[in-house]
Amino acid sequence: MSKMRRAVSKTLSVVVIVIVIVAVLGGAYYFTSLPSTTTTSMSSMSSVSSASSVAQGPVNIGIILPLTGGDAYSGQLMLQGALMGEKYVNDHGGILGRPVKILVEDDKSDLPTATQAATKLVTEDNVIALGDFYKSFITRGVYSSVSAKYNILTFTAGWVDTLTGVDSNGNPNFPLMFRAGPHEGAQVTQWVAFIEMISAQTGRNKIALYSEDDDYGHGFQDPLAAALKADGKVQVVYNNYHDYSATDFTADLANVKASGANLFWTSTVSANVMTMIKQASLGGVSAQAIMMTVADGFYYTDEYAKTVGTAGDHVIITTFHKPGVVYTNMTPVMDQLYFQMGYGPKVSYYITMQVFEDVLIIAKAANIAGSTATSAMIKALETNTFVGPWGSITFPSSGPNYHQWTPSMLFEQYQNLTLKVIYPTAEAEASIILPS
Repeated sequence: MSKMRRAVSKTLSVVVIVIVIVAVLGGAYYFTSLPSTTTTSMSSMSSVSSASSVAQGPVNIGIILPLTGGDAYSGQLMLQGALMGEKYVNDHGGILGRPVKILVEDDKSDLPTATQAATKLVTEDNVIALGDFYKSFITRGVYSSVSAKYNILTFTAGWVDTLTGVDSNGNPNFPLMFRAGPHEGAQVTQWVAFIEMISAQTGRNKIALYSEDDDYGHGFQDPLAAALKADGKVQVVYNNYHDYSATDFTADLANVKASGANLFWTSTVSANVMTMIKQASLGGVSAQAIMMTVADGFYYTDEYAKTVGTAGDHVIITTFHKPGVVYTNMTPVMDQLYFQMGYGPKVSYYITMQVFEDVLIIAKAANIAGSTATSAMIKALETNTFVGPWGSITFPSSGPNYHQWTPSMLFEQYQNLTLKVIYPTAEAEASIILPS
């Protein structure tokens, strides 16, 4: 009897160990959602038989990106995230037991092109959701003419505040829109704190603001200028905008230098920002002022160093993802998939992570809801916590953060053409280097 008890005990111990290992691996590997009462994973999402799934065909998600034109580089990074999301979801049961298919369209950073593409995706391809628009004006235009018309769930990577949140009366700005990523309002608050900190530490208190003349540029610069003026700690000595397609900034940069600014800030995206940085160096602006700019994918490429060279050193940028930082147990899973698909050793830029995560969230919401109906998926999105590679994501169903989740922001500086975190202090890898 004693031997039998020992055998049973040993067997149970082995079973318990196996269960613990499986649970740990499952938690580390599967994209999970955390509703108020239960925890589910991608491994248990399938609710349709294999034969039925094949007969019904794939579930389509439409992704509209700038694959050509001035924003093409960022579009390619977003495409990587979308294709990673497609593979991950299909490797973990798909949507309601059916495979997911990412249908990609090129908007060429042009609203009519994006609207035409979105209409095709919805009316001909029967997508269950649209994403992950790079430009805010395209997001807004497509939402008004397509998403709202056909009642389609929409995700965006655009930064303009009003794409999520509520109006002055507390009504949702865009009830079908969700964003798991940065927006301008939260960034402006952090930029003000950073600029005023740098001013206090260095005695530099004259700033030039110079951004692209669109909703993206104004959405950043207008509130930033207003906040700095209200605080009165830093004087705005130059406040101007340039055409989105401009490539020659020399005249305006000469005015920046003449203003006596010893701080310089811009909200300019894609290849144009590299041109501006180089021209600022040649015109003597970067020798006079600390150059600061918002996040952009070009900063994380060899092309930046090749194009800008030493002129790009000491530029300060923001980021929402530092390669190598593990945010959740899904972060290394994402990096492993990124490597397996031949994109590189680790995801280097936040927007790849954002689109990957959006695809997973859409799939998970449909599986939680047991339906691809828009209303059912929205309810699932509003009532669950989604644990992805970026963090634990929730989408409030009311209030100023309506359908908005915001990641934390880091400030980095190029030092010997290597990016180093300089702020917040707790995350800092190096101290700021001032122009010589």
